[in-house]
Amino acid sequence: LAVTPGFVSATDFHLAASSPLINMGFAPLVLPSVPGFPAIPFNGSAPDIGYAETGSTAPDTTPPTVVSVTPTNASTGVAITVNPTANFSEALNGTTVTSASAYIMQGATAVQAAVTYSNNTVVLDPTNPTGLLPNTAYTVTLTTAIKDLAGNSLASNYTFTFTTAVAANTPPTANAGVDQTITLPTNSATMAGIATDPGGAVASTTWSKVSGPTATITTPSSLTTTITGLVYGNYVFRLTAVDNNGASATDDMNVVVRDTTAPTVSITAPIAASTVTGINVPVSANAADSGSGVGHVDFILDGAVNPIGTDATSPYSIVWNTTSVLPNGNHTITAKAYDLAGNVTTSSGVVVNVQNIIPAPDSIPPTVSITAPTNGTNVTGSINFIASAGDNIAVTQVKFYVNNVLIDTDSCGSGPTCNEQGPYQYLTAWNTTGLAGGSSHVLTVKAYDAAGNVTTSTAVTVTVGAVPPPNGTFTTWNPADKGGNVILSNGNLTEGDNGLKGSVRAKVGKSSGKWYWEIRVDSVGVSSSDFNFYPGVAKPGAGLNNYLGSNAGGYGYWGEYGDKRNAGKIIPYGPSFATNNTIIGVALDMDAKTLKYYKKNPGQALPCTDLGVAFTGLSGTIYPAAGQFGGDVKVTANFGASPFACTVPAGYNAGVYGVTQ
Repeated sequence: LAVTPGFVSATDFHLAASSPLINMGFAPLVLPSVPGFPAIPFNGSAPDIGYAETGSTAPDTTPPTVVSVTPTNASTGVAITVNPTANFSEALNGTTVTSASAYIMQGATAVQAAVTYSNNTVVLDPTNPTGLLPNTAYTVTLTTAIKDLAGNSLASNYTFTFTTAVAANTPPTANAGVDQTITLPTNSATMAGIATDPGGAVASTTWSKVSGPTATITTPSSLTTTITGLVYGNYVFRLTAVDNNGASATDDMNVVVRDTTAPTVSITAPIAASTVTGINVPVSANAADSGSGVGHVDFILDGAVNPIGTDATSPYSIVWNTTSVLPNGNHTITAKAYDLAGNVTTSSGVVVNVQNIIPAPDSIPPTVSITAPTNGTNVTGSINFIASAGDNIAVTQVKFYVNNVLIDTDSCGSGPTCNEQGPYQYLTAWNTTGLAGGSSHVLTVKAYDAAGNVTTSTAVTVTVGAVPPPNGTFTTWNPADKGGNVILSNGNLTEGDNGLKGSVRAKVGKSSGKWYWEIRVDSVGVSSSDFNFYPGVAKPGAGLNNYLGSNAGGYGYWGEYGDKRNAGKIIPYGPSFATNNTIIGVALDMDAKTLKYYKKNPGQALPCTDLGVAFTGLSGTIYPAAGQFGGDVKVTANFGASPFACTVPAGYNAGVYGVTQ
């Protein structure tokens, strides 16, 4: 009898379930080599043909079952990164586990997933390629196509469900728009904000004023609104967006309101052609400004540079002492009105006739001599320059000169009051630091009385000792510490920009002491109306690829408008200086943490005009700096290597030298 046994495989000699020898009975299968050995039915459990089987177990007909699933059925708040799994009661035929027999559904939509099987466990990986969505219900189905090793199928489709967690809220975004600059009389601005929420919806938007003068927001809750009632100054407006989950975001817009309209002004007293006399003549003017408002009114006599009086409060008036006017006769009074933005208007002149009793002239000049230093001495550092002066009536002032250049004026001697007969001592300090060693200098003084009589002292010649500046040589601009558009020349003292913006710092910075230097305007560039030059100071690390004062570390004085700049803010300060050969003196006081400026116009006699303190609260190490915003400006710095055009302020080092403190 030829029978094919039907083994499981070529290496597994168990009978397969389909073998024709399964349950073939006893008689045909007696082992002839062992007489009397009982016949045992071959039921597939024997190890191989030729060995006796130990029992008669029936074939496996039990279907596999699902023991557990992850996540558990009906779970909520499930992470979107979960890989659903099912653990079975027995080993499966891995070839029956496919994406067709195990799959994930989102409603009626199939979710792509990689299906794998190992160690009785089926895993569905939805992260490849799409993953799961937040706050979404899913159903996992395991079908009857899944079979065990005996070929038994899952009794019925097995399903379980779960819901993923709600996604974390993403805050909204707010965009207030670009900063705006308007010029009066325009006094309104349109704000067009943008608010979005990628994780939900924008529930509300609100405009508010953070800082600045008074103004009205027409519709604060609208993204697009109008700001009315703007006045001269700097404003900050804020857009706030809130989403449907309560999260919020803000963005600020800067609005700069400029005033370029000059005020109006006219003299109201005295009337034209009137005769005035005495020490209490009232002078008044009407002044108005529709933009930034009137700052003050100067009253000018005969076109002089210095006013005879100033008033900053309306009605604008002063009391005029006409006895100081010589000679008697016609004199012209004008009023010059300044608004808060620096715009200026000069009134029409009013001519009046001054008639005062003139005393007999004083023809006796004062006496004056230099008492220190003495002729032929050698001096170094800061010395006392002392003169003795007297007059038959009174000395009004003594002027001190070095090499015929006025360095100081003393209008009151050491007597109990000013304008004494004397002789009294007059004193100033002369700082020789920075002058060439071995150089000779001629000192003279002039004494004046009230009648205008003048006496010049005998000259005293002194020699400056050969002492270099303390702590090293005078600084220059630093070619390694400048913006990319800055061009240096003239031994790194002259800087320009070829029409592009940029700034430069000096090599030496200071954290203490008082230091003075000057900047000369060589060329206002393309146009004096576009003189965007800024002398001042900068902290180390402050950006240099823009004008000085564009960031918090820079402090500059704007040549075109006279404003001061820091952190991009525009604040009225002093006069403009868009004229070639103008001298700007810079005085840095790191003991008081202040910075002030002086100005000398071309042809102006000393003293230079003191513009007052521009910046306070300076800290750390501060470097001389300069910058521009285009216009092809060129300027030259004097850090002490050359004589200064202005008198060095008392107590200040004449120049910047030494090492960084």
